[in-house]
Amino acid sequence: MIKEILVVALLSGGHYVGDDNNVRGITQSLKDKGFNNVQYEVVIQKSPDGKYSLDNEKIYAIQDTLDQQNTLVVAAGLDGIDALAQLKKGEGNIFVWSGHQVTSKLESNMDRLNGIVVPESAVNESVKEELGKRKIKLIKTVGVPHNKSKEEVIKAYEAWDKPNMPADQKFLLVSLPGDAPDASGTMHYYTKESAEKLGNQLGNIARDNNMLMLVTNGPRTGQYDPDTAKKLQTHGKDDPIDAVSAAFLAGAQQKLDSTKIIFADFKFGIPSMFNVFLGAVLENPDSIAVIGGDSTSQVTEATNLLKPDQGIVTGK
Repeated sequence: MIKEILVVALLSGGHYVGDDNNVRGITQSLKDKGFNNVQYEVVIQKSPDGKYSLDNEKIYAIQDTLDQQNTLVVAAGLDGIDALAQLKKGEGNIFVWSGHQVTSKLESNMDRLNGIVVPESAVNESVKEELGKRKIKLIKTVGVPHNKSKEEVIKAYEAWDKPNMPADQKFLLVSLPGDAPDASGTMHYYTKESAEKLGNQLGNIARDNNMLMLVTNGPRTGQYDPDTAKKLQTHGKDDPIDAVSAAFLAGAQQKLDSTKIIFADFKFGIPSMFNVFLGAVLENPDSIAVIGGDSTSQVTEATNLLKPDQGIVTGK
């Protein structure tokens, strides 16, 4: 039976959290349909100097599995493309890739794919035609798959060592945007100027509505110098706050007392406060969340879990 097939889920081990949640969301759906033989494999390794690369030994081991039994391989994002490119697909193997957009890197590695999972907004006639020519099944979604639940984020909020505040405290969650490429590979930068302006605007809203502002960022926030396109050293354990996040906070503090702002700086290797802050919005009526448009994963998670009038997506 098809449900007896082995499902191998390729993970980045936290290199790209949204991609890992994507894979876990797909595999959870498969489990719900009776595919119980699921094997998770972290295929990305981190060197002592902080650089990420494919774990070739893990790839070799997965290849041995593919050579011996019928296997459905599920991968997501850039790491998933790299991993699938190193695996040989034999008879009885199925390769499925999921992501938020169809990039040139994906296009050059499509031949081994049986199916791709992407948001409907990322699909144009050219993509449909190309997939049709290659006989690759297209699975369109509203956002990207994920495994986040209301129960999970509310539990995170309840476990939070909260500051003293009224029981009916309203929140304004801000998840700051960052620098990200479009499908063609062109990088779009979220600048200090845009961040300061956003801080001003949201500071006004929080002050006028007596809200506590919960601010977090992500690995892409402030990661590049827009003038030189140079990648900066940010979000490491000992790195200072990035310039874009600092500009947002400066803008917010022009309108809102600093005691009304809680900032949680994203650090690699340390769990993000996004779940905690999202749980705060879910648990407290009249709270809202402003989510950076660069993260399709966070946008999908927030809009799936929040009430329709609680979520706002921002870009620049």
